[in-house]
Amino acid sequence: MIDLTRRELARGAISIALLASAPRSFATEAASPGADTDFMNLVDPELRAAAATVMPLTETLAKMSPSTLVGIRASLDKMNPAPDQSVKITRRTVSGTRNQPDVVVYVINDKPGTRRPAIVHTHGGGYVLGTVAQDLPRLQATSASLDCVIVSVEYRLAPEVTYAGSVEDNYAALKWVFENADVLGVDNGKIAVMGESAGGGHAALLAIKARDRGEFPIAFQLLVYPMLDDRTGSVRQPPSHIGRIIWTPTANRFGWGSFLGVRPGTAAVPRGGVPARTRDLACLPPAYICVGSIDLFVEENITYASRLIDAGVATELSVVPGGFHGFDLGSPDAQIVKTFNNAKLAALRKAFATA
Repeated sequence: MIDLTRRELARGAISIALLASAPRSFATEAASPGADTDFMNLVDPELRAAAATVMPLTETLAKMSPSTLVGIRASLDKMNPAPDQSVKITRRTVSGTRNQPDVVVYVINDKPGTRRPAIVHTHGGGYVLGTVAQDLPRLQATSASLDCVIVSVEYRLAPEVTYAGSVEDNYAALKWVFENADVLGVDNGKIAVMGESAGGGHAALLAIKARDRGEFPIAFQLLVYPMLDDRTGSVRQPPSHIGRIIWTPTANRFGWGSFLGVRPGTAAVPRGGVPARTRDLACLPPAYICVGSIDLFVEENITYASRLIDAGVATELSVVPGGFHGFDLGSPDAQIVKTFNNAKLAALRKAFATA
């Protein structure tokens, strides 16, 4: 794993730290000869078996449409792992904000009477798929490792609702955590946001929303291969060896179009729905962003980290050579995945210790 700190990014180390498989400009970089057929050679050897296994799912997601979503969601729901019975989970319903409906959240490892860190978590799924259930065992393990509370949000999915609704769902959860800190056993000064893929995009949007409203200060944002920019795969095309596994440019266009309610990559896109289109990133919480070098989101993640640094936000970026989108989910025993997960935990521990 390549760790790029704020200082290193500021010195321009990005250009020398990344693999050749992650060029700086999707718009201008041409794919190397043979890249279309040899992209699997760029996958880390520990991850190649998992990459081959998920190619049928990749093809399914690339063919998503409003008519196929129900079936895809049902199929994915059947794959959800069973939660750990030894770590407490409570399903709660919290009041919506700004005339929005109530929101279901899952509270993990709360201990009334204590003052511990907390994480507001948003799951992945391209803004159109996924539930809290898909992440419960991993969240339980995280809460146990860090001795913290995690509140994961069952936000509404697109296209049934656009970003305006789901962002408010997540904000309602954040508000509830702050207002119920004593009951949950939470230290209000140590509340982070965290998410993977579209959940990382939601976490970034939540951090921006919290800053703009000035009601509930967030201590840290952990963005795991976050989905940040609607222009990726629409007006900015990656080299042919990037974005080939799990989440492709085609899937990305569908996800963003559903989430925004307009065609992605156009002037009609509302800035409030896209973290990468937010003009001012100053005064956001410190960030840790991690992504694989052949993930579709690698370029936009690097750019967002650089912009955060330019805005004066303490930021660390980790790029994993040979990592594809969601690579950590299919090979939990691989050393590259263990290193990736340990780095995330270390970032959270440091953030909570210094908040």
